[in-house]
Amino acid sequence: MNAGRVNDARVSLAQALTAGLCLAAFAFLATGCVSGIPPGERVVSPGGAVSPAVSGPVELPKARTVMDSPVELPFFRYYELARRVVAAAYDGADEASDEVYRLEEQSTATCMKEKGFTYFPREPPETEDAEPVWNGFPLNGDALTEMPVLPDTLDEVRRVGYGVLALGEYTGSDQFEITTDDTANQEYYESLSDSAKRAYMLALVGVTEDDDPFEVAEDPDNCGARAAAEFPWPTAPDLGFMEPLAGMARVVGGPGFTIDENAGTMTTDPAGAPDSVDSLPEVVELDREFATCLTSSELSDAFLGWMQGSETAAPTTAYYLAVATAPDGSVFEMRPGQVYYGDEMPESAQSLSGSQAERDVAVVDFMCRKETDYVDRYVTALIAAQERYIASHQAELDKMEAAMEQFLTEHS
Repeated sequence: MNAGRVNDARVSLAQALTAGLCLAAFAFLATGCVSGIPPGERVVSPGGAVSPAVSGPVELPKARTVMDSPVELPFFRYYELARRVVAAAYDGADEASDEVYRLEEQSTATCMKEKGFTYFPREPPETEDAEPVWNGFPLNGDALTEMPVLPDTLDEVRRVGYGVLALGEYTGSDQFEITTDDTANQEYYESLSDSAKRAYMLALVGVTEDDDPFEVAEDPDNCGARAAAEFPWPTAPDLGFMEPLAGMARVVGGPGFTIDENAGTMTTDPAGAPDSVDSLPEVVELDREFATCLTSSELSDAFLGWMQGSETAAPTTAYYLAVATAPDGSVFEMRPGQVYYGDEMPESAQSLSGSQAERDVAVVDFMCRKETDYVDRYVTALIAAQERYIASHQAELDKMEAAMEQFLTEHS
């Protein structure tokens, strides 16, 4: 349970109202409704169909970018213990948070009425649970991050590809999503004049469609802030003793994390982590082989254009090409030097529908994983990296493990 989900929900409401009323989908420590970015140019991707056309209705799975390891990883024991700690720490938090949510919503409605507007209190969002998270990174000890999930057989890949992905929808298995029905408020907002819409947003969240929702509000006495101050969220338990997990996250291919317990903040190193498995020579060589396979395929021109001269590639390279590929086979055109991962791509270019063009890309990805023995070689490197990390950090990991066991004893 994320104790800050109401604030996320309120920000996303503001974004939804000011950016075409997209339905908000929320992820842990992030808002899922990001819009207002115009679609980029599309260029037709060369290369013929690799997979045969599929006739008739096909039930497609939801796309996922986090694959489960085929074997248990050395970090698994620590992550499993951390999962139990998080579950114990937030036991009963849903009920308490729902009550605060209702109080805040009612307070917001009263405040908006005082300011001359109508606001319909929303029910607490429905939370779709998946893998537990702590400080923004997953507690799935057997996850292969940035390894998009594909079916086990070539025939099935040809049939469903990567699956389906809605615009702006999070694709990992390591987070939970929060959704809420806000149709009444959206319809009311659309009925207002342009000037009234601006006044409405200032009254509700203190910012307008021209402002960054995360900047200081023009109106600090907005109804959202007033409600949050009147009904604060339950204080989250102190789990600072799990800080070594941040270092472990770097090894599994995630970015570097720095945690400030006093400030209650966590920063990410945008340059990545030098001790990440992805920086190991054997993984770099593996990615070179994978890139060669992609650019030698029937979709070579598409991959050469997408990779923009990079000599290395990973399964995510293929996945995001599929995400950026429209059903007609055209591909979102990246600016020279622009990173091709999802966060750098306008939401308008991000979707998976199971089209022929997407399935063609998935087939090449599948074949190249087989040709390079990608998963097994990657997992072998990851196991070695995790074992080295444990050996060099044994004392602090033993201390963390003891603290987690103590916490569980006290909260049993």
